[in-house]
Amino acid sequence: KEEEPDTVHVIGSWDMRMSPVKKRMINGHMVPTVKGLSSFFNKKPRRVVLEVHSPPAAQKGAGAKLLTFLHSSTRPHAQQPNQHERVEELGDHDTIVVRILKKSDEAGDDDSVVFNEGGVPGDDTHGDMHSEVSSAIGKSFELEDDHHNNNNDNWIERNRFLLGNMEVKRTTGKYIEVKAGAGPDSFTRIIQMKTEQHVTDFCLAVQMLQDLERQRGDRQLQAYRSAHAEDTHLMRALGSTVGDDTSGKAVPINLLVEIVSAKNLPAADDYTVNIGLSDKLSKMGSTFRKSMAPGSQAMASLEKSTSSTTPAAEPQGGTSDPYVILRLGGKEIHRTDVISKTLDPIWTLYTGSLCLISCTAEEFFASLGGLTFVVKDHDTMDRDDLLGRVQISAEEALAADGKRVGYEVIPDKPPEAKPSKPPMLYIRIKQANDDDVRFMKQYMVDSKPDALGMKKKKQGVHNSETFLPPRNIVEPHLKKNKIIKHEDKTRERLHRVKPCPDPNRVQETEWMRDDQVEAEAWKQSTHWIEAGSGDLGKLYVEIIGCDHLPNMDAATLSVTDKTDAFVCLAFEDCVVNTDVISNSCSPRWMPWSRRSYAFSIAHPGSKLFVGLFDYNSEFSPFQEAKRFSTNNLHDQIGRVMINLSKFVPSTVYTLTYPIYKGELAKHRVKNRGTITMRLRFEFNNMQKALAQTIQLPPTEYVSMARSIDFQLTSYTASGKHDFNAWKMTTFTGHIEELQSYEVILDYVTDAMMTVWLWRGHHSMTICGKTILVPAHSITAYIWALIISYNFNAFFSFVCFAIGWAMLAINYQVRQNPSPWHKCASYGTLWMYLLFGKAPVEVHDANYKEQEFNDYMADYKKRVQDKLDEKELEMKYDEEIIRELGDDVVLGNEEVDIATERQGGLVSKVNVFRGMNPIKMILHPIQIELGKIVIMTRTAKSIIMWRENYYAFWITTGSILMSLLVLFLPWGWILRWVFRIILIVGLGPWMKIVDRMYFAEKPDLTEEQKKEQIRERVKKRYGAAVEKAEYAQIAKERSLKLQAMKAYMYGSHIVRVPHFNESFFSDFPMPVSHSEFYNPKKHGEVVIAERKYGQRLSGDMIPNREIQESEVKEKKVGRVGSVFKSVRAAASLKSRSSALKSASKESSHKNPISAMASSLRFKSSSKKEEASESTPLLETNGRGPSSPAADSAASSV
Repeated sequence: KEEEPDTVHVIGSWDMRMSPVKKRMINGHMVPTVKGLSSFFNKKPRRVVLEVHSPPAAQKGAGAKLLTFLHSSTRPHAQQPNQHERVEELGDHDTIVVRILKKSDEAGDDDSVVFNEGGVPGDDTHGDMHSEVSSAIGKSFELEDDHHNNNNDNWIERNRFLLGNMEVKRTTGKYIEVKAGAGPDSFTRIIQMKTEQHVTDFCLAVQMLQDLERQRGDRQLQAYRSAHAEDTHLMRALGSTVGDDTSGKAVPINLLVEIVSAKNLPAADDYTVNIGLSDKLSKMGSTFRKSMAPGSQAMASLEKSTSSTTPAAEPQGGTSDPYVILRLGGKEIHRTDVISKTLDPIWTLYTGSLCLISCTAEEFFASLGGLTFVVKDHDTMDRDDLLGRVQISAEEALAADGKRVGYEVIPDKPPEAKPSKPPMLYIRIKQANDDDVRFMKQYMVDSKPDALGMKKKKQGVHNSETFLPPRNIVEPHLKKNKIIKHEDKTRERLHRVKPCPDPNRVQETEWMRDDQVEAEAWKQSTHWIEAGSGDLGKLYVEIIGCDHLPNMDAATLSVTDKTDAFVCLAFEDCVVNTDVISNSCSPRWMPWSRRSYAFSIAHPGSKLFVGLFDYNSEFSPFQEAKRFSTNNLHDQIGRVMINLSKFVPSTVYTLTYPIYKGELAKHRVKNRGTITMRLRFEFNNMQKALAQTIQLPPTEYVSMARSIDFQLTSYTASGKHDFNAWKMTTFTGHIEELQSYEVILDYVTDAMMTVWLWRGHHSMTICGKTILVPAHSITAYIWALIISYNFNAFFSFVCFAIGWAMLAINYQVRQNPSPWHKCASYGTLWMYLLFGKAPVEVHDANYKEQEFNDYMADYKKRVQDKLDEKELEMKYDEEIIRELGDDVVLGNEEVDIATERQGGLVSKVNVFRGMNPIKMILHPIQIELGKIVIMTRTAKSIIMWRENYYAFWITTGSILMSLLVLFLPWGWILRWVFRIILIVGLGPWMKIVDRMYFAEKPDLTEEQKKEQIRERVKKRYGAAVEKAEYAQIAKERSLKLQAMKAYMYGSHIVRVPHFNESFFSDFPMPVSHSEFYNPKKHGEVVIAERKYGQRLSGDMIPNREIQESEVKEKKVGRVGSVFKSVRAAASLKSRSSALKSASKESSHKNPISAMASSLRFKSSSKKEEASESTPLLETNGRGPSSPAADSAASSV
């Protein structure tokens, strides 16, 4: 819907003659112009109009009364304004506009406005002038007075600007020197009025309107001060920490402004395709234009440039290089960077989207006009073009709450053709808090230009809060081993403990034997590091050690130089690294080292990614030379992905995983050693955690400040192979993997045959005998009977079949003897949901190892048998075709009588295709295949119950839906739906519908028919337009989040997968074991360090997790102090009322005792005030029974 236009009050109008620009602001100084020297001889007839624009929703401000004494044409020049007319005041949203008009038949002045750099007006010799303009002005308004159109003169708008950006410098007779514009766009002109009385009237009108603007600013200032004082008093009453009393002092204002994006901007560079030739020719006047041949290309280009130099309303392939200038009144506050070649720019932190306006309330309200956003197009070889402006009043800016608001960008002069989509500028404004102010001040320091004027782009300012790099403790001693001789002539070989001895037991733990090191490594950790930003529970991980690692430093040819191992762990939004254990292929991490981490869980389905690396110093000459060819500083040993949904809370797992270098089949042929860790997790509320898995978690990204750390994290979370990079092996691998899923058809066929032929599969023991019961066949037979008698149950069966299949797969997966390959039973997950706990499964090392080996051997045999059967079928198929010969081919051949094309276009196309690079054709297909492969892997993980929680909800949802649908009379519902459609949609009243909505009206004109067709077509894209708006917001958020994370944590961003996106899954080895968690045996977790997650919350300047935790702590402390204050106030109030009632009763009996009790009450209340002072009592200063204390007590 179109917005209602503003209400316009014409204050006055004066005819004048205007000279070219006299002076212009250049480098901070007003410099005379060349054409200003001839201003006396070169003047153009103009008309100046003063108007007050009121928005539709605002109350009428300066209405008819102002019109009575300021209209020069309706009152005598000698008449002075009455005193009572001066008390009129402007509304909070009223805008005073100065419009400059010109005659429409003026030669050369029917052109559009020339947009010069910074809004500086062009020389009026060619009739071109413009200046500041308010976006609240809206469209052009024709003068409503007959006086303004006297003598049948047609006046059209030349330009307009705000009254606050105009200043009368001096007057001399009939001449007025006026300064207009703001900052570097300032200029001065000389205007000549008809009479000296007109000069007096004009100056009086301008002065009185400026006085009204100042009065409005003073009124708003007083209202803001009162509101600020009330808020401060309320915060003190609630015990909050506020600054000193600001009564009588300047009230500070801190506004945080974000220039989010722009949409549908005009294409200012649409007419610059002639390499500047047309612009040069246009300045030579009409003489050269007449000599040009009509219809020539040069003439067309010249006419296009001279007839319209405004930005195109409907750009055809044009672009702009937009940037925005923010002004407070006439002062420039901020300027964004230029976004090149776009009509839909998005500004981020690094391109100047954020700005902090920090000033006093007096300065803020004294600046007339509020906030002005000037949108310009940057030109390297010419002056910048003005695209439009947006005006926001002071009241609206202070009332903004940080929401994304779109404002229409209003140009100086509306385009000749109305654009289909108005240009929009999206802005966020809010009151800046202390964190916002600190952030902006720090960012201004970090982004301060260097000596060459280049703007810095600092990254990873807060990276140390979230990332724990590998720590390599340099050994100052060269001696790593020593031999001790005992009295019995036995020798004992000792090793220096790595990475360092226990700080509390240095002598005991500096040298140890191998068995002592092994025993010490299995002790409980004493140095825990908390990391992450979740609140559902904790995941406790301890890295014990590794065995049989490859020697990554064998190339150094040193016997003692071996692998310097460390472990990188990525979980949700945090990444941590252990200490480096140098020169060991079987390293052990000590309990006092960095090896134990307490991760905060945000989603129960998250995976733990573990990467193992060989540490290399980045300052060694060998590594410096190596980094010329690769960014990997640390050598990759292997990685493991741990699926936590297979484990049970309150259980301590000691897990040993094989280590593989990559995720491809060639990398899984042989492991590169093993890694052993201790793992346990706890949920604060298991039912809440399980309910959290109904929805998928948000995509997690972690940012790194250095490329070295990025390579660590990327390998740990995503693996060695980059599936998005073009490789022929990757392309064929995707196809082979998708083809491998054909084996599922064989399993489905076997399952259907099992159900159909009543083959037993579920073992039961009856009377000491084990029999196989065909449970699925019985279930299918019962459902078939139900559907045959009641077809309404068919829809219920469809829903039940999904849950039935999932339960069958769950049963089949649980047949594996190994507890590490099993999934949780369906009943166990129901116990989690109902009771919040389930029985703990305790398994010893090598539990059912032989049964597992037999099970896997049988499984591999069945798979091999299937492959052999397929191969045998293919072999016999080829033999039969060879025996039958042409009969088979002739039986399947279709006869085509069309003439076969040879040569010509076909051969040329084939030759052309052969010349195309393979990558250009297959790489996009590879990327799409990669997406399909990841989707199939994810679906496979859920169907095979490797993702327990998601499989549980799919099964439960399908069974519940089946029960719900079972009792619905589907036949009756479908019957009546068909009847209603038939009666409503095919009745005779459809003739009325046709006449009202579909039939063409015979009295429509051709233009109306075209508009009707256009609106009908436009409705088809309504959903697409709405979707595009959401896509625009999502794009803005992603780009701004990327820039903000780059500044806070680093520009190297890694996506942490939520599902297992690899074809292979990692399972613990049979030596793994588990036991019930016992705090006395396993010890309490004592946090020694804290690393926060990288999750950001909020818009504009999002809060980091460290800020969120501090806010929570402050809230808890503040609530405690408020409750303490309320209790003290209530106690004093009740004691006061009790003693007063007692004194009243005793005063009738004994006046002396009454006086004594009163004195005792006063002394006791003073003691309580001194011993238990409260913020409430200190703030109001009126004793315990003050209204502020009573209201606070009642509210709490």
